Amino acid sequence: MLYIYGMKQTGYFWLILGVCELLFGLLVIIPRTSLVGALLLLPITLQILLFHIFLEYDEVGELLQTVAYFGINMALVARHRGKLRPLLS
Repeated sequence: MLYIYGMKQTGYFWLILGVCELLFGLLVIIPRTSLVGALLLLPITLQILLFHIFLEYDEVGELLQTVAYFGINMALVARHRGKLRPLLS
């Protein structure tokens, strides 16, 4: 709970997180920008997944939902791996 309390004390963290999730989600929906949106959402979904694994492991339903979101995000990135190959090699 101290982790959440600390993030709430920053004031604008939840607002910025929500705006980023909405903006990146819209980018995922548009076919031309879906790779960029998926790449920008990846660290957010990873952080939420790790939060649920290590801090809220007793909430099994939320953990499964977060695993599904992260898996879908990874599938979107993997779908475009041909475009990413020249950048990573």
